[in-house]
Amino acid sequence: MNSQGMQFQGLLLLGGIASLLLSSCGGDHVRPRVTLAELSAYSSIPVTIEGTPRTAYLTDDSCHYSEWAYGVMKPDASVNLTTAYQTSDSIIVVTPYGIIPLDVFSLKLYLGAFFSRTFNEENASIAPLPIQRLVEEKGSTIAVREYLLQPERTYFARVRIDTVNLAATRPVISTDEVIEYEKNPQLIKHVLEISDKPFTSQKPPREATPAYADEPAKGHHHGLQPFRVNERAE
Repeated sequence: MNSQGMQFQGLLLLGGIASLLLSSCGGDHVRPRVTLAELSAYSSIPVTIEGTPRTAYLTDDSCHYSEWAYGVMKPDASVNLTTAYQTSDSIIVVTPYGIIPLDVFSLKLYLGAFFSRTFNEENASIAPLPIQRLVEEKGSTIAVREYLLQPERTYFARVRIDTVNLAATRPVISTDEVIEYEKNPQLIKHVLEISDKPFTSQKPPREATPAYADEPAKGHHHGLQPFRVNERAE
């Protein structure tokens, strides 16, 4: 790594240390910001999540993000999950290098289910009303799973870089957009991948959650500089 790269990473680290110190002293409003482009130099970054306090639909646990999904249990015990609900609030991702607010479209989550249960005619009465109706409608065993991003829990993150063809993905609705497409036919989009397990290879440590499972695998990761424990602010 050249000296400029080391200086840049050093500045990010100092910013992260300052962020933690200011936060502990009540200086939350002055915490430094960091961009996804800056974070793309690292892999498996330990992060915590902040944002709007929410209550999980199925478990009543505290969270900043939740989604739940359901599916009919097949004879071989497999299930294809359909997303029933996903929160739309932006979250704040706290990294050792600064904070970054992100909407759900800038994320891709690889989480284990926080809650997983099956319901059938015998126990449907204890299920939430939408699940009761599903059991009645399908006449089958329904698998239900909920996925959360919780406060004060450490997750792991890395940045995926996608190249998006604007003309192919968005309808043209104005002359200005036609001009913009001609000037910039491709858009570089950064997506933050978050998991409850460390990223140790190009393959994510878990399957994507149902809300993100339909996205095709694409893009690439810079992530040449692994995050090291001794880089964290103490």
